[in-house]
Amino acid sequence: MAHRRTFWPALLGALAAAAGVGVPATALASSHQHAHHATTSSKKKKKKSKSKKTKVVVHCASTKVTCKGKTGAQGPAGATGAQGNTGAAGAPGANIVLQSNLVGATAAGHPMTCPVSEDELCGAVAAMNPGSWTQGANEDDSFIGSATVNLPTQTVCGLTGSDSPRGIVTVWVDGLLAGIAQAEATSAAASTTTVALAPAGILASELGGVGVAPGFWMSTGSPQSHSLQLQISDNCTSVSATGGATLTSARVDVLGTV
Repeated sequence: MAHRRTFWPALLGALAAAAGVGVPATALASSHQHAHHATTSSKKKKKKSKSKKTKVVVHCASTKVTCKGKTGAQGPAGATGAQGNTGAAGAPGANIVLQSNLVGATAAGHPMTCPVSEDELCGAVAAMNPGSWTQGANEDDSFIGSATVNLPTQTVCGLTGSDSPRGIVTVWVDGLLAGIAQAEATSAAASTTTVALAPAGILASELGGVGVAPGFWMSTGSPQSHSLQLQISDNCTSVSATGGATLTSARVDVLGTV
């Protein structure tokens, strides 16, 4: 750009010399300054034009811009999938072969008769309905049960001191002791207690001459019939027929497994 600054003064000088006209030095200098000023202004204008920014507005109608719209409605449910494969067979389960309930409230009664050698197993027979069941040929049977007993006061029971009324419920299968439970008062007042009927096999060595069933019956390869009954007894010394423990409800379930 320097050659443009000296070109016009030189040209003017040459023209003046050819025409025989003198050109003042101040004119040449003024011409030089004017050219320099024009060049500088041009630079400034160019610089300003370079720094100018253009604002671009993009509308969603543009084919090159994707705009997020509102969430659409839920689509219809898909088709039901195919049925899965059959799972592996489970372990053998237990089936309720018998569900027997107490026919009616039964009091221990006094005096009690003792069909067996143990005094506390002497009691009144409590009828169950049904009172029997048939075991399948390839079926192993066992039982679970519960009983609710009303106990009298210590005075009515004829007891003193630290003795508290007790009611003893026994389960008999085929004439053998199969289960036993004891309901005991926690104070001298009358009370009601529910107990679980547990297999009596573990008490076999403590029951002397009493025949004890194990509480379960293995399969024999042929059907077997069994009878069921409960008895209620107590430790009362009262001679009143209604003064002792009373069995108010009971249930025995026989479970069969094949």
